[in-house]
Amino acid sequence: ARGVINGRLNLSMAFDVKREDEQLSLITYQGNARYQRPPGQTQVIERVIRQSLNEGLRYLNNFINKEADNVPALAGNINVNFTNITTRTPASSDTVFYDPARPLTWDDFRATPPAATRYAAQIMPGIAYEGGSDVANGTINVRLKLKVFMLKSQSWVRSIGYNDYALSHEQRHFDITRLAIEDFRKRVNPDSLSLNDYNSNIQYQYIEMYRALSSRQQQYDNETNHGINQGVQARWNSRIEAELRTFGLR
Repeated sequence: ARGVINGRLNLSMAFDVKREDEQLSLITYQGNARYQRPPGQTQVIERVIRQSLNEGLRYLNNFINKEADNVPALAGNINVNFTNITTRTPASSDTVFYDPARPLTWDDFRATPPAATRYAAQIMPGIAYEGGSDVANGTINVRLKLKVFMLKSQSWVRSIGYNDYALSHEQRHFDITRLAIEDFRKRVNPDSLSLNDYNSNIQYQYIEMYRALSSRQQQYDNETNHGINQGVQARWNSRIEAELRTFGLR
């Protein structure tokens, strides 16, 4: 119009960072500019491009100066903090969290026993974790809340099982589950975690811990013959008590 060419520049810039041989997305920049020029004069185009690129680089520079210590992709260290949840739940709750000061009672076993079982009782323990993270001063801080619990609605006892000896056998299953948390703590340490994919690393170590826990629970029942072999049961009791003392749980 009126012998003047109207031009427009749209600029997109993506900045990545390389860490642990991976390209991680850092930030993106979107810029645009308008210009006018007479026909045959293109010098203004180069100037607009140069100014737009400079703005994009200035944006990156300001970002690094202000946010570098709080950006996950730029973190150089990782730290793990654990919290054990031992909340006392109301008597009406189906969940009993592991608490050294609160041993199991037969009232915690409320499921109906299977009709064809030959066992006196069975506990249904479990382990779970909740995770979160933030970045401060170039360090990723991972927070894990660990929960060891049993479910009343899935744990049962037959009439022949209402005695202290059988209850102690089931308590040891619960103790073994609690000790598995210490195994998990050892597995999840900064040396075992990738800065780029620590969530997947933690999930993998959780699965490995659970596999080891299942194997130990099976070993416990096999060797004690589900508590029938009292001599072996006594040896397991001593072993478990010693381990609990090691971690300040006795």
